[in-house]
Amino acid sequence: MAEVEVLIRPAEREELEEFAAREWARYNAEVGITWDSRRYWLAAELGGRLVGLAAFHIVGGVGHLDQLLVAKGYRGRGIGSKLLKEFEERCRAEGCHKLTVETAEYQAAGFYERYGFKVACALRDNKFHRTWYLMEKDLGCSRLS
Repeated sequence: MAEVEVLIRPAEREELEEFAAREWARYNAEVGITWDSRRYWLAAELGGRLVGLAAFHIVGGVGHLDQLLVAKGYRGRGIGSKLLKEFEERCRAEGCHKLTVETAEYQAAGFYERYGFKVACALRDNKFHRTWYLMEKDLGCSRLS
């Protein structure tokens, strides 16, 4: 088979969206899955003031916590715990069987462990040359289908 010269070039997002949508649909149909990704945002308010947020997405029955942030000066009041519990409740309601989160060594791995998350792996010399942990929690839910 003759080798074909392939040009690799920078591209704009809009140029590739239609191609990606079409080709991923074909691939997913071949392997028998539906790749439905949904994003969610939760806000924590105290006295009408925004003091925290949780951002997450759900795909393939897995809820991934993208961000959990409590404003400085409001930490240690249980706000992060309430956001984490709401994240889990919403994921359970959507039929998730697993939760995941990435957290850095200087962040709060112990916080997530208190709520049943376990370290799945350590990503050494990762972002910013720090160790990051991929943590997961099995929800024990059965498949919806």
